[in-house]
Amino acid sequence: MKKYSTLKALSMLDKDKKLKFEIIPKKDPCTQTISTNEFREIVIDCKGCYGQDKCGINFNDMWTLAQQPVSFMEAVKSKKKIRVEHPRLCKTPKYYWLGELMHELSTNHIDNILADIILEGKWYIKEDEEETTCTDKTKFIEINYKDLRDNERHTKYFSTYGEYEEWHKANWNDVVING
Repeated sequence: MKKYSTLKALSMLDKDKKLKFEIIPKKDPCTQTISTNEFREIVIDCKGCYGQDKCGINFNDMWTLAQQPVSFMEAVKSKKKIRVEHPRLCKTPKYYWLGELMHELSTNHIDNILADIILEGKWYIKEDEEETTCTDKTKFIEINYKDLRDNERHTKYFSTYGEYEEWHKANWNDVVING
């Protein structure tokens, strides 16, 4: 499950208003979430907090994306472990590879129920286990350079070494790195 800092979660909400985040760890019985509404306002929802109807968030809180159901085809195309929720299935489904899940479902359900589960079920894709925070610099290459065209110092970030090499090849005559 990817983890996001409060600032990263808010930044992501600014770019995609369909997202919803859940606080980590969930504090029983509190299930705090942040999302946005159609007016691009931040919505903090706090259920089960001993009668409180308002909760604040902290800068050091960690969040995970609340899983949203996807279509069966989107789940299949993900090529990741998937799970399905349906009234005819147990309440705590686990994630399976597609073949394992289809075998499990077809072994325990007759065809018309199986079709209903596939068509009407809520499908979820298992998220990667990687953690991400707004201060995670391991995914970027940072260079400081002086641009000889405007005689100014700049900082530039690259997500891959190949991206850096391509930029450097195109600009090597006009920049002094760390100079």
